Amino acid sequence: MPNPPQGYRTDAEARANLIATKLATTNDSGEVTFELPTPMPGVIDVFSGPMACGTEYFDTQAVLKEGVVGENHCKTKWAKLKVSFRAKPGEIVYFATHVGFFEGALTK
Repeated sequence: MPNPPQGYRTDAEARANLIATKLATTNDSGEVTFELPTPMPGVIDVFSGPMACGTEYFDTQAVLKEGVVGENHCKTKWAKLKVSFRAKPGEIVYFATHVGFFEGALTK
């Protein structure tokens, strides 16, 4: 039996997450709200393509219980200033950055 995709315990869990995939754009505050699929996946896969500069897989139970702050590898003033972020239960703090014209052209 082939292994499930990275971050998932089973193929069924990966399929449930794929079916529930939601393409969304952040609001003016940089926030996106979504509901978890059923069955609930063991991980939440947040993918933002070339804009990602941190963790993309988050443990669902940790997110629901205490909230999770992903790693920040963005080369921005926030990363350099060592700003501390906090997440409330049910929240993920995810880091991404703006992709300029040149970087965007390289990913097409």
